[in-house]
Amino acid sequence: MNGPALLTALTAIVGEDGVRTDDAACALAASDVHVNGARPLAVVRPGDAAQVAAVVAAAVGHGHAVLPRGGGLSYTGGYAPPHARSISVDMRGMNRILAIAPDDMVMTVEAG
Repeated sequence: MNGPALLTALTAIVGEDGVRTDDAACALAASDVHVNGARPLAVVRPGDAAQVAAVVAAAVGHGHAVLPRGGGLSYTGGYAPPHARSISVDMRGMNRILAIAPDDMVMTVEAG
């Protein structure tokens, strides 16, 4: 399947503000600290776990690789897309504290 169909599917999942295809966003997503990869089709910012699951399913269903990205400071090249048939999933939209258990000293947080 082609890129435009995937972009339509991703926009339906996260909304227009959650899908970026501009040069600045895609160039940043293509780079890691020491590695430059291929320009991804898009940078997608889901807002919750259900959107992450739907984004991954759509991308894989359209034959695209999925690269999660947090702060973008990996030293392993793990954020750099291996080829253009990929999307970068910007996890910064998932930055909430879900639960705090002070007695157990456990905090559950989202991935961003």
